[in-house]
Amino acid sequence: MDSIAWDLVNLDDAGRKAYGDIPEFEMLEIYQTLRKIHGVVWVFSLSQELPDSVGYARMILDDLRNSWLTS
Repeated sequence: MDSIAWDLVNLDDAGRKAYGDIPEFEMLEIYQTLRKIHGVVWVFSLSQELPDSVGYARMILDDLRNSWLTS
């Protein structure tokens, strides 16, 4: 994954359009899922320093689990 693709997952549709040549929607979905996993791992690894973020990370992880179970 290149840096532009990584940047794109953090932007909304309007922000992505500003880049012009963006990856296909299916690839963006994969990148977005990877970004969520990255965030969850990051928060859990720093849970002692970020205790208020653990609940949010659990919610993201639950959403990912539910989306995988229903797809």
